[in-house]
Amino acid sequence: MIFKVFRNLAAAIVCVAAQVAVAKDSPDEALLGAYDAYRAGDPIKFAKHAKKLDGHLLEPWLDYWRLSMRLEDSSNREVREFLAERANLYVAERLRSDWLRVLGKRADWPEFERHGKRYPRDDLEVNCYRWISRLEHGDDSALDEAMAMWLEPAELPEGCQRLTTILSLRSRISLTDIWRRVRVLFEHGQITAAKTTLGLLPKNEAPDERML
Repeated sequence: MIFKVFRNLAAAIVCVAAQVAVAKDSPDEALLGAYDAYRAGDPIKFAKHAKKLDGHLLEPWLDYWRLSMRLEDSSNREVREFLAERANLYVAERLRSDWLRVLGKRADWPEFERHGKRYPRDDLEVNCYRWISRLEHGDDSALDEAMAMWLEPAELPEGCQRLTTILSLRSRISLTDIWRRVRVLFEHGQITAAKTTLGLLPKNEAPDERML
């Protein structure tokens, strides 16, 4: 009797193991593996999983992940081709958003303007790069508009931090403005961002951290 029970249990384990083996080789498993590799920034693992997914329904996302991992080294032509081929898909909008940030970092303003016209979303960091672009082209009216980002109750993204430096160098951010932002950040529990903002104060105006 005991032997029979163990024999049935062993047969069940073999069946489950076979099902798991099939699951590990399934397209869904490969897709999850590709996504994890993309998140980890591992192109070798990504390629290993992606080669099992030729013709998959979500292939446009695979293309997006593949390009995103090396976007900062990509050429204007390569990105334009990707966007043209997938013009009506959401992945195109996602890539354009990422690409505008790369172009802003590069200060490639002609290409930034080209893509910015096709990106109507109210995106804080992209807006900051838009203001920087206008300032680089001598449009000082952007200075007043750019202060709209100043009281955002969170850590500012890289593009807005660069804009903050420009505003500070042009004496558009006063001591009062700095303390106003610090108060807003403390009210929202953004302590790290508040300390970053206090770094803009002259040394003789900066408070003791123990007091904070």
